Amino acid sequence: MRMIQYPTTLMGGYCLFNHPDATNSEDYGSPKYPGIRMSVIEGAILSEVANAFRLAPIGMNDNPDFMEHFRQTLLGKKTYWKIVRVVIDHYSVGLQFASEHYYKEHYRISGETDRSKMSNDGKTEFINSLPEYIGYASLEVKALRRVVLRFEVLPHEGCKGGNVVDVSLSQAGPVMATEYDGHTRRTFEIRSPQAGKYGESPAIITEYI
Repeated sequence: MRMIQYPTTLMGGYCLFNHPDATNSEDYGSPKYPGIRMSVIEGAILSEVANAFRLAPIGMNDNPDFMEHFRQTLLGKKTYWKIVRVVIDHYSVGLQFASEHYYKEHYRISGETDRSKMSNDGKTEFINSLPEYIGYASLEVKALRRVVLRFEVLPHEGCKGGNVVDVSLSQAGPVMATEYDGHTRRTFEIRSPQAGKYGESPAIITEYI
């Protein structure tokens, strides 16, 4: 086995999506495809991790059903929600959730409503009233002493799946994301960005071939 190490820059952090068309951290996961499976393999139990996740700031999570049930989703229970994107940086793991149920409701109501006679304010109020089908939560490094999470993209039409990423969070060290490609294991040691380099995460990659 050989070990190769080199520096790189992650634009927007290390990202994982539930569908193959996304290419960067600004993309969204898809409510139509199976969700990303999260499990805990070291350092804690799943309920501890679920309780340590926090909702994103007010204004990003407007669906009461999501706010009530996102932790049940993390525990593997059946809800309307699924994990569709994972973003990993030097201080947290951020999850984007989506709901196919509320996605369909959003566009059904939108398509059945005639907005031609609404004022601009009325149109804005109507759009804001549509069911929200996206939600966000995050787990910060300082929330748990140490934990290793596993995220797995499930196979579906157009995506063979099988992508597995292990994420190590520790109060004593850097965030580590490890991906597997056949016989190759690739670990990203994600570091704090330099001043003025917002959105750019320097990382050291170690490949075990």
